[in-house]
Amino acid sequence: MESALKKKPVVTALALFAALLWGIGYSCTKKGYELFSIAKDDIFDKFVFAGSRFVLAGLISLGLAWLVARKLPKFPVKKTGGVLLFSFFQTFLQYLTLYIALGYMSSAKSSILNQTGVFVLILLSHLIYKSDQFSAVKAIGCVVGFAGIVAVNFRGLNFEFTFLGEGFILLSSFSAAIGYIISKKLSAGEDPIALTGWQQLIGGALLLIVGLCAGGRLRFTAGLASVGMLLFLACSISGAYVLWSLLLKYNEVSTVTVYKFAVPIFGVIASVLILREKSIDWVTVLSMILVSIGIFLVNFAPRLTAILAARKLKKQTASPVPDEEPKDEVEDTHAEELQPVCDKEDSQ
Repeated sequence: MESALKKKPVVTALALFAALLWGIGYSCTKKGYELFSIAKDDIFDKFVFAGSRFVLAGLISLGLAWLVARKLPKFPVKKTGGVLLFSFFQTFLQYLTLYIALGYMSSAKSSILNQTGVFVLILLSHLIYKSDQFSAVKAIGCVVGFAGIVAVNFRGLNFEFTFLGEGFILLSSFSAAIGYIISKKLSAGEDPIALTGWQQLIGGALLLIVGLCAGGRLRFTAGLASVGMLLFLACSISGAYVLWSLLLKYNEVSTVTVYKFAVPIFGVIASVLILREKSIDWVTVLSMILVSIGIFLVNFAPRLTAILAARKLKKQTASPVPDEEPKDEVEDTHAEELQPVCDKEDSQ
């Protein structure tokens, strides 16, 4: 499995499929609010909704780990602290803030803003993994990506920013970035599928407990449609994180992260097809392009830097060597001037 998951075509296909599942998830979550009659201000109902989704996702992931390994997954007791920390950032904090934010902004905009975590992940990777150097190309990529994040918040001359909307989306993306770093550390010597299942189960249980204790509940007002949406959301998030954890275990962080540029693209398309959102204007498209370019530059910085260095070296090598014939001519001239003097001395 390890050799297959390191092949470029396999990495590309699996990473893009995971991005597709994440992108669709934004719109399906908002659709789920309608099917479960969850209003924008029903924060604790959202916690119950998110918790139910991740408890189911955790059970699905653990079941998949059992099928693959053909044995019941065991909880990594020696890494209890790390798993709890992983669960807190990757599931509890990330989706607590995300589910609140989705009630205050469009899924298209949220899918773009949530990619700010990619830049945080690149910076953290540089600090933790010394082999991942921060270069000028990466700096340019961060600037371009940040420009896209700023652009999506502008409508005319107004800067739209709300703490529970855009603020919580940014917090969610930062939490996800920390979770990916923890996942990379924990996956050494562990089954990444089972590890994903445990963190989803624990994080989902925390969300569910907080929501229920605060009076939140889940109303299946749409009947089978509500059940179907909850199951789809659980399966999609389980599949996305299982694929991502496998790719992170066997590949460099930056090699995998580049494919998250596709999440906002899939998110915008899904918002049109599923929610019929009308917030997709030229500013949203521009910001999506800038974020994608920024992430591409950041993640392909080593290759681009090497290409630029090779071209510069080739140009220097191809430059013509200065002609030294003038110097020889000068020396010959001096020799001719000295020759009569020498002949005169000899004659004396």
